[in-house]
Order: sequence, then C-alpha cells, then structure tokens
Amino acid sequence: MKPLLERKSRKSLPAVEGEITVPGIKADVEIVRDKWGIPHIRAKTLDDMLFAQGFVQAQDRFFQMEVSRRIANGELAEVLGPGLLQTDRAARVFGFGRLARAAVGKMAPGTLANVASFVAGINEYLARSKGSLPVEFSLLNFSPRPWKVEDSVAIMQFVAWSLVGHWYGELVRTWLEKAVGKEHAAELDYHGTSYDPVVLPAGIEFNMLGASGILKAVRGPYLRPGGASNAWAISGALTGTGMPLLCNDPHLAIGTPGFFCGQHLSCKEPEGDAIGVQIPGLPFLVIGHNDRIAWGFTTGWCDSADLYVEKMNPDNPNQYEQKGKWNDCQVVEEKINVKKSAPHVERVLATCHGPIISDVVGSGNLRVSSENIALRPTGGIETFARFFHARNWNDFVDGVKVLGNINQNITYADVEGNIGYYLSGAIPIRPKGMDGRHPMPGWTGEWDWLGDIPFEEMPHALNPKKGFIVNANNKVVPDDFKHFIGDYYCLGYRARRITDLIEGLVTKKEPATIESMKRIQLDTTNLAGLEFAGHVKGLESADPDVAYAREQLATWDGRADASSIAQTLYWISAMHVLKNIVFTGLDKKLAVQAFGMGFDAIILAFPEFGTVYPARVLDLLRNENSWWVKQAGGKAKLLENGIKDGMAWLRRNRGENRESWRWGKAGACTFAHSMASVKALDFVLSVRREGVSGAHETVRSFGNIPLVMDGQPGSGWFGSVLRMVVDMKNLDQSVFVFGPGQSGHLASAHYQDLADLWIRGEYIPMAWTRAQVDAIAEKKLVLRP
Repeated sequence: MKPLLERKSRKSLPAVEGEITVPGIKADVEIVRDKWGIPHIRAKTLDDMLFAQGFVQAQDRFFQMEVSRRIANGELAEVLGPGLLQTDRAARVFGFGRLARAAVGKMAPGTLANVASFVAGINEYLARSKGSLPVEFSLLNFSPRPWKVEDSVAIMQFVAWSLVGHWYGELVRTWLEKAVGKEHAAELDYHGTSYDPVVLPAGIEFNMLGASGILKAVRGPYLRPGGASNAWAISGALTGTGMPLLCNDPHLAIGTPGFFCGQHLSCKEPEGDAIGVQIPGLPFLVIGHNDRIAWGFTTGWCDSADLYVEKMNPDNPNQYEQKGKWNDCQVVEEKINVKKSAPHVERVLATCHGPIISDVVGSGNLRVSSENIALRPTGGIETFARFFHARNWNDFVDGVKVLGNINQNITYADVEGNIGYYLSGAIPIRPKGMDGRHPMPGWTGEWDWLGDIPFEEMPHALNPKKGFIVNANNKVVPDDFKHFIGDYYCLGYRARRITDLIEGLVTKKEPATIESMKRIQLDTTNLAGLEFAGHVKGLESADPDVAYAREQLATWDGRADASSIAQTLYWISAMHVLKNIVFTGLDKKLAVQAFGMGFDAIILAFPEFGTVYPARVLDLLRNENSWWVKQAGGKAKLLENGIKDGMAWLRRNRGENRESWRWGKAGACTFAHSMASVKALDFVLSVRREGVSGAHETVRSFGNIPLVMDGQPGSGWFGSVLRMVVDMKNLDQSVFVFGPGQSGHLASAHYQDLADLWIRGEYIPMAWTRAQVDAIAEKKLVLRP
C-alpha cells in the first residue's frame, strides 16, 4: 500500500518554484523555501503577505487544516461516518462554530480584513488543486468546500477551549467522592509540594516601563499598561551578550503532521517581519519573534471554568430555575450530516451559565451546564496580529489584553533588554465559599460568578531583580495572592529543575548562552523517577524481577535517556502502581476516569487527572497510612506488584531481551496521523522513531498518558512539539526545531525530515536576515498579480 499511496501523493505535491499568476494580490510576492521546506514570505503589503501565508499553509498542510475545521465545527461524521457522531455532538453542544460566528461579528475591521486576505490565499490554493488534493481526500472520497473566515476562527475557538481545563475534573472528583468519600477522594488529587517553585514568588519586582524608556517601580503586585508547557526568559545581566535570551518548548500531542508549522513573514507596508510557528489554519504567528520582541506560550492551568447543576422544569424541559423563577433556555437545533446515514439533529439547550453538556459528557441524570471563559468569542487572532507588529512591552501587553478567553503564561523579551511575563485570559471572581472544585447548584444564583479579575490585576512582571522568569505550567502565584486563580497545577519537577540549572549558572558566574539554554531544554534528569527509586531501594522481595528492578533503580543516575533501562522500569512500574491503586479501590469505569481518560478521544482525551500521574503516585507512597495504599495491600506489596506487573507487560510487549527494554525502544515514539485508527493507514502515514530521550517529568518532555487498561497502555504520546531559543542580541543566531516535518504530503522530502533532528536534540536556524535565508534557500516561488 505504501508505494501506491506515495505515487498518488507525488501527484498532489504543490508547486514551490517558478512563477504563477494569481488574482487578489497587488504586487509580486516571493516565497523562498529553505532546505527544510520552511517558507520565507517577502511581500510588499500586509494583505499580500497574509494571502501568501494562507496559500503556503494550504500547500503544506491542507488535509490537517480540513480535519481541524471539521473537529471545531462538528463535521467529522459527514466524511468519516457514524463512529464520529458523538464527537460532532460534543463540538456542537460546546458551540465552537457558533462562537466563531459571534467572534467574527465582533472582530475589528482591520483584523477581519487580515483574516479575509489569509482565507483568500487558502481558496486560491484550492482553486488550483482540483484533482490534485492531498492523498487523504481520495482515501476518504470527498472534496473540501471553500474556506471561510469563520473556519479559521472556529479552529482558534477549539484550541482555546482545549487549553482551559479543570472543569471535567469537577465531575470526576464528584464521582470519586460519591464512591469512596470526600477524604479518600482528596488523596487522588495533586496538591503540589512545598518545594515546587512559583512563577511569581512573593517579593518579585513589578516595574513599569515609562514613556521615557526608564523603568519605574510600582506598588505591587499590579502593573497598569499604557502611558508609557516550558518557557523562560533570562536577563542580559546573566547572558554572555548582555541581552536577553527567551526559550520556549510547548508540550502537546505528537502527531503527523506536527501541531505547528514553521513560517517567516515579512512585508513593507506597514513594515513587519517575524519568524516562528503557527497552528495550520490560522494567520500570523503564535510563537516566535519579530525585529523588536520575542514571545513564548505555556498553558496557564488556571481555574476559569465551572459546572452548574441545573434544576429543570418538570412540566417544560426547555426551562430552568433561576432564583425562584422559571427561565426559558436558549434552544439551538444543530443539524449534523452523517455519512451513509440519516442526519442527526442536536437540540442544544443553554442556561445563563452556558450550554447544558450532560448528554455529551456522561453526567448521569444530572443536568449540568458549563460556564467557561473559553466559551466566549475569541480574540486570539487579534493577539497574533498585535504581536506581529509589537515594538515594545506596552504593545505586547495590548496584545495580551485581547486574549480574553484563554489562560496562557506568555513570556517576553525585547531588544531593549527587558524580560517580562503576563498571564492572559479572564479568571472569574467567585462568591466566597466557592472553591471551583465541584459542580454547584445553578438554581439559587448564589454561586454565580461575580465578574472577572481586572486585567491590570492579573499576575505579571517586568524585569525582576533575580534576572530570570521561569514557567513550566507550575503554580503562578503564592497562596496569599489577592485573587484565587486556581489550585490545581501541573507537576513542579520541570520548573524546579529549570530553576536549579539557571541558578547553577548564576552561582558559577557562567553567562547564559544559546548552547547552555539548549542543554537545559534537553535535560533529562527525572526528579520524580529518583524519588520513586528511593521508595524501591529498601524493598524486600525474593522475586527476581523485583530484585532486578531494585538493582537497576538503585544505581540509576535519574537520566531518562534513550539508553536507560531504569527509566523504563520506573515508567512502567509507576503506571502499574497507580493502576493497582485505582483499580483496587474503584469499579472499572470510574477507575478509567480517575486514571485520566476524558469523555471523547478527540474533543477531550486526557483531562488534568491524567497528566499529573507521577506526582499522584509519589503523594500516595509518601503516606503509608493512605487508605488507597492499604486497599492495595500496603506500600511494600503495592510496589512489589507494580514492578512485577510492569515487567510482565514489558515481556509481553517488548520481548524477553532486556536490550529491548531500553527507554528508546520501550518508549518508541509514534507521530500518529489523524487516520491512524485504520491500521493499514497508520503503518503508512504515521511516523515512528526509536531512540527518544526525555520523560513526562523532565525538562526534555516526552511521555505517554498512562492508560494501562487490560494490560495495554494507551497511545497518546506527547512532548516538546517545538523547541525554540531566541537571542535578542543576535536574532540571526536564534534556533528552533519541531517534528516530524514541515509538509503534510506523504511523498514530500519534508514529511519527516525533522524527526531525527528532533530526536537527537538538534536545532535548525530561525533564518532571519535575507543573507541568512538565501544561504539555505532551495526553492523560490513568485506569486504575480
């Protein structure tokens, strides 16, 4: 099959050199592709640049874009059949498409014109590709409709929603409490540790950049703008060049094609020049730098969503109670086309809190609505536009301000020597007594949100005295911060390790450089694994498997390198320890949910309960009086059984030869294609590699959501889908890498040419100057009006 599909794919490879005439542009546009296929667009006007960006994105990634807009609009079943109807129903209930239409209606005229130019470029590609679309379209036997502005905005809405979590945990926590009681359920939560670092600790300086360019102290902790996954920024006082370094490596699902595509955009009217990465289907850049500032993102892990139990009128199912009165629900009928089946009509009901989601998330007999900042019209594209043009900190803050429906830690650096941080998105002010951890009664009105934290009072900092800012999805502010922003954060191991490594440079008076930043991004020291190994060290057991694991872990240096057997033993043993804990204390369905599996494999596969599994294991092992540990037979028995079960899994799935247990083989990486559910297509279209280093808990992130059900782990590999280091002194020295390649075409030389570089921990230049781009240029396409 593979040779046949490669032949078919060669027919759909886009034109990347020569000249073509296109309507809709005003002047020639050069599209120079470098040796990795990354386009460098040079245009006269902003509209022409965006037209070309849409054109080349579609050239490289149109099938991926098509899948993304169908997920966001709830249109998968139309081409993939009834098996995807439930996913479409969820998308329609949450209403990403409806939100997109509302966002377009509120969009500033200039931004709307920008997106329209981008969309025109996409449609120009489609008009030229009749009969030569990506091979996946022929496999599924359908042709795409023209692209719309609303499609791009719907993708932005879905991305925003997927990055604002914690609401599903409210359901899981409620189910756990019902099953085992509040005290025991609380033990399965992750609460962090006292030694986890905080992004903005007490005493950090909050400064304002005045109109004169001079920093002025302001009474913290709030900075008022105007008037004047891992990410970190290091001040020029600590670097070898005297100017800042900014580093970012978002951790997301690993797939084919990759989550990001690389792009370099430049225009003369108005002048703009920026390089970085974007999510296919969206204009401008999401992460990168222009000639003045650089920026990077990590997910905020804030609590900006709540669930409400609604009391419905028994005499009228379209009414809900609010403060003693029956109010009419907003009712929307969504028609979902289904391949080879009758259309399905989804009746979406919404209260004053948001859509009623019970029927698609499985909340039993309860009628539950969702209030979520991500279910507001997005301003994300406006943020990207402002970052593209930003000249300084205040311009950057203006861009952050419009990103109102997604909580992101945004790290900043500029050519004036400033470093900064801002937490974006709205966070609700809740009534006293509301902790955001459980669904609340919706009918009384006493638990309704009181508004949002003012933007000026959101956590942020500029030029802290210590000289660096680190975020790795860890806790943002101390407990005594004025506002509640959440209490459920990601593992603190990565943030602690990054902070330790930077402080080590400071202590040794070793200036930070691009090379030392690369070493930090590629660091594989597994602090959680070392703690687990400490628990195993004194384990007494006559079992030879346990003895072998104990010996391997006792001599382990903690590095999650591809050559390590100990990393594999830790990973598989810890997963089975957790499995034995939850499967002993819970029925299978609830155990799966407590293990971290969401309600839908596409819409929400892995909510927060699954992403903190190592810390949950260690929390329980620290407490030998834990009810869960006792249920599983005690700490020693739990560890012994976890190791034995884990090694049995290795034998079944990796063979008896222990060489195959090395992490780079046992944890072999699959960049899964969206059609990977079809086994034959998975073999052809997905990209597989061995030899990957790193783990879920290490700075160099690479891991697997541990769905060890019926002896088989789930797929769901994730990691650093981008690594970027920006040098604000010498922008042409900046580097990045993403995988597996720039192109989504199977037959393209750039389908997987970055995968091995990504695995080896190598980088490619973020080619900035014209001379630098031309030195690595391989193809040039000129669009003529």
